[in-house]
Amino acid sequence: MERRTELVPVRFTKKELEYIREQAEQDRLDVSKYIRFHTLGKKEGGKDDKKYMEEIRNLIYEINRIGNNINQIAYRNNSNIYSPTDMQELLDGVSSAREMLYQYLKHLDE
Repeated sequence: MERRTELVPVRFTKKELEYIREQAEQDRLDVSKYIRFHTLGKKEGGKDDKKYMEEIRNLIYEINRIGNNINQIAYRNNSNIYSPTDMQELLDGVSSAREMLYQYLKHLDE
């Protein structure tokens, strides 16, 4: 992967920059990544930015579902429904999911 070393100063009006920041936040990207994806039009590896953004939105949806499941697990744990062995298995699963997510996001950022 080629390292980004070139800087291009660009000026925007306050309104333009506000719009760009809002769109980047909506797409869960920082401003630099948002501008690169929407100006270059392709993610390295041949994926176009629309497909990439759809993948990111799907990933966020899945993470939210996992968060809901974790809340339910915490509720049940606080109600002493789970045994210590069950809790260790759940913690191992969460740790594994977090590592997979980290690796996926790291790959997307390359």
